[in-house]
Amino acid sequence: MFRELPAEFRLPIVITQRLQESFMPYFAIQIALLAKRPCDVAVDRMRSRPGRIIIAPGDAHLKAVKLSEGGAAFLLAHEAVASGCMPSVDPMMASFADVYGPRLLAVVLSGMGPDGAGRVRGACTKVAAASSCRIGKARWCGYAEGDRLLGHRRRGVGPERDR
Repeated sequence: MFRELPAEFRLPIVITQRLQESFMPYFAIQIALLAKRPCDVAVDRMRSRPGRIIIAPGDAHLKAVKLSEGGAAFLLAHEAVASGCMPSVDPMMASFADVYGPRLLAVVLSGMGPDGAGRVRGACTKVAAASSCRIGKARWCGYAEGDRLLGHRRRGVGPERDR
C-alpha cells in the first residue's frame, strides 16, 4: 500500500501496530524502505510533519493535540483502555478526530477484537475487506457506518456476511 503512494503525497501518516517495544525501530526501518519516506517511532511532544510516517511505540498509545500556532503534536499516553490493548487504536483515532475532524482519513487494515471500534467523529473511515484480514486462522475486519467505526467481526459474522 505504501509503495503506491505518490511522492507528492505529503500528508503525515500515523500507524498503530501492536509489536514489542524493542522491535519498533526495526519496524520503522522496514516501513521507511517500503514507503520510500522517513519513518520514526513516536516520542512524546513530537510534532507532526508533512511527508513523514510516525509509528506508535509498543508501550504507549499515540494521541494528537492541537498546537496554539497551528499544526499538531503527538503525545504518548499509558492509561488503560477498554480493549486492553497497548498501544490501542481507540485513543489514537479519538484524539486525531478531535484535532483534524473531517480532514482526517482513517484506514483500518485489520483488527484484533474490539480495538479500533471506538467512534471516529467526523472522519472519513475506510476499512479493509474481511477476506483480506487474517489473524491466525480467524479472519477479522473493521466495519463502518457513516462516521462511526462499529467494530470488528469474524468473517461471515456481523451486519453483513462476506460474499
